[in-house]
Amino acid sequence: MSHQVSTLDVRGTSVRTFRGGTGRRILFLHGGAGLAAWTPFFDAMSGVGDFMAVEHPGFGQSDTPAAIGSMSDLAYFYLDLIEQEGLEDFHLIGNSLGGWLASEIAIRNCARLASLTLIAPSGLYDPANPTANPFALSYDDNTRILFKNPAIADKILSAPVDAAALKNQVKNNMAVARLGGQNNISNPDLGKWLHRIRVPSLIVWGDSDALNPPSYADTWANLIPGSVRKIIPDAGHLPHAEQPQVTAEAISGFLQSV
Repeated sequence: MSHQVSTLDVRGTSVRTFRGGTGRRILFLHGGAGLAAWTPFFDAMSGVGDFMAVEHPGFGQSDTPAAIGSMSDLAYFYLDLIEQEGLEDFHLIGNSLGGWLASEIAIRNCARLASLTLIAPSGLYDPANPTANPFALSYDDNTRILFKNPAIADKILSAPVDAAALKNQVKNNMAVARLGGQNNISNPDLGKWLHRIRVPSLIVWGDSDALNPPSYADTWANLIPGSVRKIIPDAGHLPHAEQPQVTAEAISGFLQSV
């Protein structure tokens, strides 16, 4: 499906956006690897509604404002974006770091949300069941840990990387470290506030997630009132990338039921 790439100015900060489709707005928040292209998952979701993915401040081709130095800052930035764009009764989806961010937005104000979907979110940490520490891994290992199918990581790692792509990788890694590096990509206080999320919520997880164990799906579902779980078979930490059609069908079915 056709889509547009453009920029959006929010209180003096320019961010890159990918947008396609029509209908009720769907806002997607990406993970720590950034937002490089329009993907098959995005294409499938644009058949469900007006799908928009935003490249966070500090990542890729978006600005890096000094005022955004924490996940809390980033959550308030998106609340400003939501208000500025007049988004009402819209669906919010976040993956990994973006899932953590989506939950931080929702615990602050979910009045404008129709639903919340979290795809293998970071943000919670249980010492008895630890998540992997991406800061302790090489770039190759960080790539391989994301997928169940090693051929996907092999393809990514064997692809040539130009100077611009390398610059974006470094910028994205610095942004992740700044936003979540203090507590292994988590917020020790997040769990006690997830009860504030009072909209239909879906927790999606790959059955073979080696970064955030699939058992965390139960943790999130138990903390968000009325939420439901969906486990995607044959998928790692990025089910929407590894199994885009299956994941899109699961999420679109949930959104249409809201």
